[in-house]
Amino acid sequence: MLNFKIKTNLEPFIDWFSYTLKFQDGFNYESFVKHISIYNPEIIKSGLVKLDDINLVNREEYLKLEFSGSFFKKPKAIQNLTEVAKWLDWFYKIPDLNVFFDKSTISRIDLSANDYNNTFENKFFILTKRKQEVTRFYRNNNILKGICIGKRGKNFVWYKCYDKRVDTKSAREKAIERFGTCNFIRHEYEIGRKFLREKNIGFKTNFKELFFYLFDTKRVDFNYDSERNKKVFHNVMRKNNDKSALIKQVVGIVRNNLMDVRKEVVERINAI
Repeated sequence: MLNFKIKTNLEPFIDWFSYTLKFQDGFNYESFVKHISIYNPEIIKSGLVKLDDINLVNREEYLKLEFSGSFFKKPKAIQNLTEVAKWLDWFYKIPDLNVFFDKSTISRIDLSANDYNNTFENKFFILTKRKQEVTRFYRNNNILKGICIGKRGKNFVWYKCYDKRVDTKSAREKAIERFGTCNFIRHEYEIGRKFLREKNIGFKTNFKELFFYLFDTKRVDFNYDSERNKKVFHNVMRKNNDKSALIKQVVGIVRNNLMDVRKEVVERINAI
């Protein structure tokens, strides 16, 4: 059961899906590719082993199937799961393929949503329940391009919020092809294997509720509320009599939230 306090009108979709299959004893990647090439001679393209925009990656004892964003055509996560399930159903029907694999698992999911109503020019707050998580800022020609919270990898949930308008040309073109535009802010959660297993995430998961849960945990919040912001500062001031400790906390708040005047404000605070 996933507990969350916030719901959003953002519609989540899957932008990456990794599926890992363990080889049975006596089978490996080379024997698998040789077998499957009999039924699809076009499998090896430009030095890559691909099937329908899906990368087939050698992981020694495992085969990893990587479904990138270009594979998905539908706008909702539940529809994207159906797309993956239908492809896997076709995949497993390849003659004699079932003898190659022992077990399978979902090893990574990127769950995303597009915000068509905001840009980084709007005021925003960075919210995370784990205060020790590292926040990184990315700029392009001195323009804020994106914000990341947390660590990346199989043991973590990595959050990215970035402006597709200033992404690479290729990324913008793919966005236009899938969504009809690249004029949006992207919220993206790269969910690693550890979280997927701990929360028992699978094909029957309610991915809208999963997005609510993640969105409640960490996000860039464009619902800027000046009264709420005042409360943050007042709480800090009430709890700290020590000037140096107070300045450190206030500086931390400013660095995370007042993007347009951050440097100037930090300098003024440190000068107190």
